[in-house]
Amino acid sequence: MAGYLTITNARTAKRGVRKRTVGKNVRIGPVTFVVTTVSIFALIGFLFLAQLFQTSTKGYEISALRDQVGDLKDENKKLEIKAAELRSFENVNQSVEKFNMVKSNNVVYLKKVGGSVVVVNK
Repeated sequence: MAGYLTITNARTAKRGVRKRTVGKNVRIGPVTFVVTTVSIFALIGFLFLAQLFQTSTKGYEISALRDQVGDLKDENKKLEIKAAELRSFENVNQSVEKFNMVKSNNVVYLKKVGGSVVVVNK
């Protein structure tokens, strides 16, 4: 014969009398209800504030990165202008004079034949 474990409210066991088991109904009093409700709202409020702070922090990071992109674009434009100035004909002529270079009159162009090029110094 199998035995069953029954959880009951009764402290005595009488043969032939069915024991009343512990009820599944949980009764919540007014104080417990208020404390539980306040706790749930506090948790929801905390999660909302955490999300809000995280979003605002990301917003500041995004605006800082946008400012940085704008600064880098401005710097890039300045560098492009400077590069164009350095490549200008006048600047190249000044560099030639500065480094004491002379103009070459005898220019020889080689044609590529096959896979390699050989230069002969005369």
